[in-house]
Amino acid sequence: MGAQVSGLKVAKRNAQDGISLIQTAEGALNETHSILGRMRDLAVQAANGTLTYEDRAAIDKEFQALRQEIDRIGNSSQFNTINLLDGSRNKITLQVGANAGQTMDVELSDMRFDAIFKTTNGKLSVTDANGQTVDVEMGLCGSKETIKKHNDAKDAYNAAANSLALAKAKGQNTSALEQEVAAKKAAFEKVGQDLNREGQNYATIVMNQVDKAISTVSLQRAGLGATQNALQHTINYLENSAINLSDAQSRIEDCDIAEEMMNFTKANLMSQVAAAMLAQANSEPNTVLTLLNSLPKANAF
Repeated sequence: MGAQVSGLKVAKRNAQDGISLIQTAEGALNETHSILGRMRDLAVQAANGTLTYEDRAAIDKEFQALRQEIDRIGNSSQFNTINLLDGSRNKITLQVGANAGQTMDVELSDMRFDAIFKTTNGKLSVTDANGQTVDVEMGLCGSKETIKKHNDAKDAYNAAANSLALAKAKGQNTSALEQEVAAKKAAFEKVGQDLNREGQNYATIVMNQVDKAISTVSLQRAGLGATQNALQHTINYLENSAINLSDAQSRIEDCDIAEEMMNFTKANLMSQVAAAMLAQANSEPNTVLTLLNSLPKANAF
């Protein structure tokens, strides 16, 4: 029983450590949420038709810096050297009971940029008929990489994207790939529209993607919050269990102080009474002798 009480106290500390871990992850995700809010503001700003390509390029610098900060937070968020948000662990198991199997899992997810935006390394790969690929990164101004050479119309590209525009660095796009289209012959025959207009449309797409990323982070935070509440209830249960089990152990092993004091007082009183009676009994012969000596003596004949 004593081992159970000790185990419950240790389990309580384990649960408290779990709450500290969750609060660490929650603090990091709170910053990620703030960054995503700023990224959405930038996307809204970039979607304005009054901006030039140069304006959007300047806005995109901050966008990319914020993207790197999301990655830094995801890679560096730790609790006791345990990485929390880089995807290296999908759960952490807490021992929240005195017995084997009494555990609770803290569910974790990869909260870096590529994961919450559900991209592959933040890039879209476009492959031509010869097997050559070009990686296109996400930004408010379209692609960050460009296709260097112009192929004939017969040289087709295999492409799959979600409303993503491929663009030259000077502000002109080569082709726009529509929503959820997988085209084997997206030919790059000629330069298309000016990116000032296409960039505006792309900024709207980024805005929607940021909204989805915010929902992803919110879902992770909601899960952590639910687990934290469950751990707090577990701590309350462990406290009550430890107290009740300690009381039961005390009733078995410890003495009842009130009852023992009453017994002691009773025994002490009886001892004093016995001593008084014994003293009284010892004094009776002396009393008789005193009475006899006090009688008048008879005259001798």
